[in-house]
Amino acid sequence: MQTIFQNPLHKFERIYTESRAKIFNYIKKRVNSREDAEDITQDVFYKVFRKLGQFKDTGVKVESWVFTIAKNAIIDYSRKQKRQSLTILKDEKIEELASSDDDLLTKTLESEQESTLFKAISNLPDLDQYLVYYKYFAELSLLEIAAKTGLTQDNVGIKLHRLRKKLTEIIKNEYINTSFEKFSAFAAG
Repeated sequence: MQTIFQNPLHKFERIYTESRAKIFNYIKKRVNSREDAEDITQDVFYKVFRKLGQFKDTGVKVESWVFTIAKNAIIDYSRKQKRQSLTILKDEKIEELASSDDDLLTKTLESEQESTLFKAISNLPDLDQYLVYYKYFAELSLLEIAAKTGLTQDNVGIKLHRLRKKLTEIIKNEYINTSFEKFSAFAAG
């Protein structure tokens, strides 16, 4: 039996078989939905598989180690849920403010907006351009973007938030400058 348990794949299969139901029930009691519990459980066992070679038998049971990974996954999930809730609320507030701001954005032609947006994006550093592309054009999740860029998921979220603010300011300033120039030319002519 020891030779079977020494093989990493067999070791993982044994851990999975013995712990999966317990881990799933532990997670299910702490998250909002069964689907989320299934996803988190899958992530936990993916981490177990990846880190199994690093586990050292120092008196800690394997099952305790797996539960620690599950606990940390639940904490990560909770943080992500809070950030998503805040982002949704912020986005709703921004939409509300934008619609009540005398429809500033609707006063410009769509092509001018796109041109200004692409011009603003092209002036960003390369990494920032990639982040904007991945999020808004390729519609990748923060996790997928993090994997592609080597940044953490939190860092990707923070950078994208700052980029949205920066691009909004650039576009507003460009609109104001363009409108002023058009008005000046109209008034002079």
